[in-house]
Amino acid sequence: MLEELVKHFGPEILKPDGELDRAKLATLVFDGGRVEELNKIVHPAVIRQQDHWIAARWAKKIGTAVAHL
Repeated sequence: MLEELVKHFGPEILKPDGELDRAKLATLVFDGGRVEELNKIVHPAVIRQQDHWIAARWAKKIGTAVAHL
C-alpha cells in the first residue's frame, strides 16, 4: 500500500529512511481536501485484511471473534 500512496501523493510523504511520514500525509490529505483519495487507496486494503482475518478464524472454527472497528 505504501507504494500506491507514494504513486498517488508523491515521494514527499516519505521520511529520509523510506518510512511513511504520517504527519506529512495527514497535512496533505486533511488540509488539502484529499480524504476521499486516501480512502480509495486504504479502504480496499483494510477490507482485504479484515476478510483474511475472519477467514482464518472461520478455518480454525472459532465461533466468536470481536473486531474493534
